[in-house]
This record gives sequence, C-alpha cells and structure tokens, in this order.
Amino acid sequence: MAVALTAYLQMPTMEPPDKEATVTAFETLLQEARGLDLARVDDRLRLGELAEAMRRDHPAGDLFERLAIDLEVDPGQLTEAWYVAMAFPPATRRPGLSWEIYLILRYHPERHELVSLAARHGWDQARVERELADRFATQLGRAAG
Repeated sequence: MAVALTAYLQMPTMEPPDKEATVTAFETLLQEARGLDLARVDDRLRLGELAEAMRRDHPAGDLFERLAIDLEVDPGQLTEAWYVAMAFPPATRRPGLSWEIYLILRYHPERHELVSLAARHGWDQARVERELADRFATQLGRAAG
C-alpha cells in the first residue's frame, strides 16, 4: 500500500512545482507512523497528529482509508486517533491516563479540565464516567429547577 500512497502523491495536480519536497515530507510522516506502537497512548496521539499533518498537505477524501490500509489498522482506529489528538493538543495531555479516558472526553466541552482532574486524582475510566454522569445530573437539575 505504501506504493499506492506514494503514487497517489505523485499524481499531477495544480499545485506549485515543489511537489518533490512534499512527497519527501509525506514519506517521512508515513515512515514515522509505521514505527508507532498503537498499544501506547502517546503513540496513538502521535498517529492522530501525523494523520492531521498528512491531511493538511494532501486533503484527499480517502487519505485516512489509504493510510489505514498501509498501517494495517482499522480506519475507525485511525479516525479516532485523529479526533482525540485534535481535541487534546500536546499542552493539554497528561501522563498516565488511559486511552479510554481521552476517548470518552474528546467531545466534552470541559475535556481539558476533566483530563487535568483525572490526572491529578488518579481517576480511572469508571471514575471519569461517574464524574460525567454527576455533571450531567447537576445540569439537568439546574434546567428543571
């Protein structure tokens, strides 16, 4: 599949002639992505960052699908990594948290505060879920009362 991704990048476009540098940069990102261990939270987040960098430089609609094939991962896993990495820029990430915590909080408007609380207090996934339920119940109570 690497050949297909590289060949895709070499297709004629209406872009400036610095295509060779773009292909080299893409191949560098691709090589880094291939070396990641997706069992590690930091590497999953890095995969999302790399996918974003590739998407910015090559905004093809099927880029994530092609990349998933090349990396031999489920396309949903790649998309998930991208969403989480975009929701949690490096400065908002906390060491020691599980991937599931980042995943649960990726769309929450208070996600950065919640990640900090989870890291500070050593919350596991179940505790984060209880905190979300408590916050939701509090908001419902305010709306009803």
